[in-house]
Amino acid sequence: MGDRILAHHGNAGYKAIKLIEPISTVRISELASVQRPQIPEFPDFKEHVLASITEPARESPGLTELSREILRINSVDLAFTVANGSGEMTRLWVHRLEGSLQRRLVIHSE
Repeated sequence: MGDRILAHHGNAGYKAIKLIEPISTVRISELASVQRPQIPEFPDFKEHVLASITEPARESPGLTELSREILRINSVDLAFTVANGSGEMTRLWVHRLEGSLQRRLVIHSE
């Protein structure tokens, strides 16, 4: 789903993808408070993250569906995987751009 968002929406899609980690963190905190009642919920954080989705979702409608899927996750392990995976994807994308830029510099300097 994230790949489709990037493919269809470019930079706007990247803004949407950056929200995967905070959305996953909201779900992790919800699951943690269910499994460990002493862990408080953080409704202000959840409201902030959900409000942050509104603008990017206008430009990348797939973000709404993706956020719903993330917020339906019932496994803490899966929620952590999604959160960490989004960071990995971002790093891979940045490395790919850096490599592309370096190749262009080498080609133009020859």
